[in-house]
Amino acid sequence: MKQLPENANCYTMETLCIETGPFSITGGQFARMLMSWHLRKMWWAYACPVTLCAGVSFADIRFLLVALMMVFIMAPMALFFVYINYGFDAVNRYNVLHKRLIANASDGIRLIIDDEYGLKNPVIDFAWNEVERRRTDAGCMVLVLRAVRYRFIAIPLDTFANEKQLRAFIGMVDAANALPGRNN
Repeated sequence: MKQLPENANCYTMETLCIETGPFSITGGQFARMLMSWHLRKMWWAYACPVTLCAGVSFADIRFLLVALMMVFIMAPMALFFVYINYGFDAVNRYNVLHKRLIANASDGIRLIIDDEYGLKNPVIDFAWNEVERRRTDAGCMVLVLRAVRYRFIAIPLDTFANEKQLRAFIGMVDAANALPGRNN
């Protein structure tokens, strides 16, 4: 190992910083991610009433019509309300806006929204302790945030300049999730 100079008394290690180009996901990608997560958790709330009405329809055929109304009218309306409720959340709205990401190992994640949207505050900062976990979905790395259910930041995998930058970002996320005292 190389010896340090004698007059060296203060060393700073440059923190790893990753900056991406502009990226966003489409509204369709956002809706698919949101609905698939919602339906994985709440499938029973849609299936049980329909199954019950279909089963009772053997006694009275009108229940078959009720089951069909649940499938074709009530379920799409419920999914629309889910989309409105979680899609208009401020953080989730940023998924479809064009933005750049700057990730710093010590400070966290900074999203810089393009000026074309006229936002009052085009810079959003997230500390690493706000990221609950990461997952991959529909060609995107999804950072699931702690605050509320279905709050996430989706980053397309082709946003990163190369494999090395992607691996460095994954390492930062995993290192932040491995801190002592974190509930994973």
